[in-house]
Amino acid sequence: MINMNYKFLIISILAFFYIQLNSQNLLENALEKEFPENSTKNGRWVYYADKANIEKIEKPLVKEVLPNYDFYKVKLTGYLGGWDIFETNCLILFDSFKQEIVLVPPIWFDDVDENLIKLILNKQFDSHEKLLNFLTELNELMGIGDKYTKNEFIYTGFKENIIMYNLLEHNLFRKECRLWREIEIKIEKLKIVEYISINPAVKDDEEYKEHYKKIIK
Repeated sequence: MINMNYKFLIISILAFFYIQLNSQNLLENALEKEFPENSTKNGRWVYYADKANIEKIEKPLVKEVLPNYDFYKVKLTGYLGGWDIFETNCLILFDSFKQEIVLVPPIWFDDVDENLIKLILNKQFDSHEKLLNFLTELNELMGIGDKYTKNEFIYTGFKENIIMYNLLEHNLFRKECRLWREIEIKIEKLKIVEYISINPAVKDDEEYKEHYKKIIK
């Protein structure tokens, strides 16, 4: 039994180091499968190895909450309706053990990403300060932009168990800045239980009263 446990430990250690040393190769293989060049479906994302500019991003506080994932900035090509083709940086969460990818498109494309936010809901934090520091790193990950657009989260306060941010969009080409979203994060017992993204441009418009905010819980 001792020998079997020892062998299992050795195999596990070797597997861990193999994955760590080959994590980018594993990621590239996963990207090729998840976003193939020969895909023809509408609204697709495509990975082109020669354009991807893969960059690993270190965010230790987010990694502590999501230990199975590593974080990468990857340039993907989006195809909308066959006529609108564009390249943009996306956030990729990669679980190298399971070979699983979570795609987080840029905020300008489709608001705050629900799949990412659901990963961090109901995670326990030790203190309010640590929770805020975590959110700072998370915001930096979500704010990944491209050569034309940069998103920035500005902390605006804490009231009645709600942490608030203004999400700004900087148009680097036009050198303009606008308020893109108002963010409200509901906290209970040092856990994030609800994430709300509000579109300030239409929140007072009766026509959009059912759709001016995105609630993730």
